[in-house]
Amino acid sequence: MLHAPDRDPDADWLSEWDWLDRFEQWGRQGTFAHEPDFPVALATYRQALVLAVAQTDPPFDPPADFMPNQANPLRQSNWRNSSRFPDVNKAWNWLGEMLERVVKGRPPVTEQEYRELEEWFQKNGDGLHRLESHGLLDLGNGRKTTTANLRHGLWQGPRALGATEVAEDLRQLRKLSGDGNGLKALVLPEAQTNRATPQTR
Repeated sequence: MLHAPDRDPDADWLSEWDWLDRFEQWGRQGTFAHEPDFPVALATYRQALVLAVAQTDPPFDPPADFMPNQANPLRQSNWRNSSRFPDVNKAWNWLGEMLERVVKGRPPVTEQEYRELEEWFQKNGDGLHRLESHGLLDLGNGRKTTTANLRHGLWQGPRALGATEVAEDLRQLRKLSGDGNGLKALVLPEAQTNRATPQTR
């Protein structure tokens, strides 16, 4: 049985090593049993931390003159940002996206499936773009998207924050279109109206 981790009111102040301990603990508890890529994601985060701590430019710990009047957790959080330590942040984002899926009970997203969805999108992208040139693509249940949003999400990759939503949108598009054979059904009704031949006076 899948167990979502309990919420921690102090989670925003966990250090990078504290987060590693948490993810390792949740992994042992089976929290991520339905996420096939979790072992790789965890190892990637651990390795990124080891390399970040070993480097000296910039150092992992903030220098004494960086936000000297603030508490250490805030100083560390601001110092260890994505521009100074991109690999650490990217690796955490991958795990964080998995964690959100577990908490919300959403299906897993693997790198292999993401590549397959990207291949489908590349194959059908022109048809999708032609349909949305007069409106959005309708995914049903009130959700809509655009090819630009999907293309950007695919460019960011399966390890980025927001990858879950991109994968879910592409799954739904592929399902609705019958793997590309029913793309016309995805255009919104108002777009069809806009295409109608203007009445002559």
